[in-house]
Amino acid sequence: VHVNDPPKRIKEGLRAYLELNIALPEESKVPVTLSVISNKALSIKDGLLESHISSPFLEDNEFKAMSSFRASESWACRWLNNSGFKPKQPSHDDEAGTVEKDDHIVTE
Repeated sequence: VHVNDPPKRIKEGLRAYLELNIALPEESKVPVTLSVISNKALSIKDGLLESHISSPFLEDNEFKAMSSFRASESWACRWLNNSGFKPKQPSHDDEAGTVEKDDHIVTE
């Protein structure tokens, strides 16, 4: 596990979150920004670390990488660009856009 990259479990959690958000009716979707992706990644990380403390399941290197993971907005931008999701342009009334699945991008 590379220390500048979060463990695969965080990426899987983000992917599941975005898939769920895409499936929601338009009025229920959360506008997705880099800040939303960063905060959700940190939330997933915190949940995994809490679960690990009560019942260990992470490898040592995965635990160390996850513990130091900061989910910066630049990381969120790179992850979004490489994830198979693409930002959907906001309408004139929206401040932030949503994301949609790009079936032509190969995901990690």
